[in-house]
Amino acid sequence: MRKNIFVVSILFCLFSCKEEPKVVQQEKKETFRVALDLIVKADDSLQLFYCEEGEQDYDGVKTVWAPIKGKETSQEVKFELPEDAMPTKIRIDFGVNKQQQPIEVKKFTMNYYDKSFQIKDTMFYQYFIPSHQIEWDRKKAVATLKPTNGETYDPAFRSRTSLEVELAKMFKN
Repeated sequence: MRKNIFVVSILFCLFSCKEEPKVVQQEKKETFRVALDLIVKADDSLQLFYCEEGEQDYDGVKTVWAPIKGKETSQEVKFELPEDAMPTKIRIDFGVNKQQQPIEVKKFTMNYYDKSFQIKDTMFYQYFIPSHQIEWDRKKAVATLKPTNGETYDPAFRSRTSLEVELAKMFKN
C-alpha cells in the first residue's frame, strides 16, 4: 500500500509540477518604410538619407542602403528605417554605379502603421528635387545620371516641401 502511494505521489509530482514553457512574444515595433518601383538596368546600391525634427542637414549616420540587381523590368527597392525613426526630410541617392543606364521611376510609397502615401511616376517630380547630376525627364519619369568631372558622384533627389508635409501627416496621431 505504501509502495502504491509512493508511486502515485511520484507520478503526480512529475506530471503536475512540470511547468509548461512560456512563449514570450516580443511585440514588433512598426517602422517607417519606403519603397520605390524602379527599372534599374545595371547592378547598383541605392541609399536613403533622412533628417528628423530639428535637423537641417543629412549625415552618414541616418541612412539606409538597398542593393539592387539590374533588370529590364520594374522591381521594388525597399528601405526600412530603424525603430522610432520619424523622418521630416528624405534624400534618395540613385546609386554609385557611374555606368548606370537611365532609371525609370514607376512608383514611390511611404508606410507607417496604417498610414500610407503613394506617388506615381510623373508625379515624383512634384515631391522631389533632382540634383544637378540628374537629368530628369518629367514626361517619362526617367532619371539620367550625369557624372561630373572633379566632383564626387552623388546623383540624388531631395524631398520638396510638399513631401515634407506628407511626412508630417504620417506621424500625426
